[in-house]
Amino acid sequence: MKKKRILLLCLFVLLSSMSLSVFAHRGGTDSNGGHYDGDDYHYHHGYPPHDHYDMDGDGDIDCPYDFDDKTDHNSSSSSGSGGKLSANSGTSSSNDSYIASQRSYDIGYADGYEAGKYEVPIWAWILIIVLSVLILVSILKLRKSGARISALQRENDRMEAEHQKIINSLNAELQDCLKTKHDITELNAQLSSLQKQRAEGLLHMSQMRIRLNDLDNKLNENKKELQRVITLRKRFENAPSDVTFNENGTPVCWFQNTEKPYGDYTVYLSKRSKIYHTDRYCASYNAETTHIFFVIDHYFPCKRCAESAFPFTTVPEWYDLKDK
Repeated sequence: MKKKRILLLCLFVLLSSMSLSVFAHRGGTDSNGGHYDGDDYHYHHGYPPHDHYDMDGDGDIDCPYDFDDKTDHNSSSSSGSGGKLSANSGTSSSNDSYIASQRSYDIGYADGYEAGKYEVPIWAWILIIVLSVLILVSILKLRKSGARISALQRENDRMEAEHQKIINSLNAELQDCLKTKHDITELNAQLSSLQKQRAEGLLHMSQMRIRLNDLDNKLNENKKELQRVITLRKRFENAPSDVTFNENGTPVCWFQNTEKPYGDYTVYLSKRSKIYHTDRYCASYNAETTHIFFVIDHYFPCKRCAESAFPFTTVPEWYDLKDK
């Protein structure tokens, strides 16, 4: 606001100096070399506006610029007659007076024209004022545009600062992402190593499981063998005195028949019937040789050779076929 006032003051001073430098005004002069400017009558005849008066008190009107009044008329200000000079009676003839008056008018008109041509017309003043206003408006607009440009520059600087801040933040996040990626790569490597170790562990576990199954099978076999040994021991302890056992743990009775595989406990099975025989010739030619304890619960004795061959009709208590 203060700068606007300074600009207005400078414009006012400029216009004032221009108006002071031009002091002429329009209008021609009369036969006395003068004219009215409003209510004021003054003279020109090649000089700035001035008045004629009696300077030496001799009753003649004198010019301050030593004007030689060749018309022999005393110029005086007349308030109602248009400023005509009073003539000295009896000094010249009427013809000379007319010529002198015409000459004075021409000189006054020329002086007035020369003085008036320096006067600035009203349209020039209007043009100057309009141009001044336009210049002032342009200056104000430029100032306003400058203020807007400054505001935009500040906004641009602020946005650039925010943009740089965002870029720095994104760079920091990128660094964190790169670090995270590096950590993920290391974790993947560790995971691959663990998976390899797991695969090796699973393979080792599978091998150990196979070995464990083998050990379980051996243990079961050992248990069965131990149970068999225990059973054989019990059978041996409880068996009759005429009964022995072969290498398979099968009881053998050598009381009468010593040539048969199981002694007196040897029987023969017929393939066409559910009958066992003690005589091989009673059975068919291709009869199967087996132990009586294996078939006594499932086959019937032959009425001709095996019905009364054994003192028992079932497996004896000292031998449990299921334990075999």
